[in-house]
Amino acid sequence: MSGRKSALYRSIQAHYDRKKNWENRKRFVTETKPQAARLNRQRNKSQGWIQDVHSGFKSPILRHFAGDHETAIHEAFRFGGHNWPTSLKNQYAHDPEVVEMTTHKTNYAKGAKSPDKWLPPQGIADYLKRREKVGQKYNLHVTKSINKVYEKHLGRKAKLPVGLSVEKTKYCTSCHINHGIGDHRGIAKEY
Repeated sequence: MSGRKSALYRSIQAHYDRKKNWENRKRFVTETKPQAARLNRQRNKSQGWIQDVHSGFKSPILRHFAGDHETAIHEAFRFGGHNWPTSLKNQYAHDPEVVEMTTHKTNYAKGAKSPDKWLPPQGIADYLKRREKVGQKYNLHVTKSINKVYEKHLGRKAKLPVGLSVEKTKYCTSCHINHGIGDHRGIAKEY
């Protein structure tokens, strides 16, 4: 995708744009991440130490950790959040219950990958259960391939509805056809 097309793609409000429609980075760093760290300390009863949810690494220093949306913002967009109003997108991005503390290395390795593309090195069942809880809170869904991961590691299907990612829906297909002919009127009305 050329720079011109990608800029056009990002300019359409209905599309994923983390900075414009979802997250205020300054707020995330100054409010959300410290709140998530507090929840981590309380949950682990660690007396001031933060613990990486995917390993045994512990530290009292917040900057040693990344605030990771375990169900990444882009995943939330793909699996139900594409039609949320901006206020709900912002609520999701800044909900400390959605953010877990993990090492920067793990956060970069995971990125916006779903469980059928990435799983943590340890604590897979707990990871899947946390994702499921977030999915239930925000009415997200999973794909058939993600559901297979739940079956393999939890012995049951996810307690989330099965659906298609947004890029495989009629809306997104017609939107991209409209991109090709330069017509973007009325796109958001279909949501």
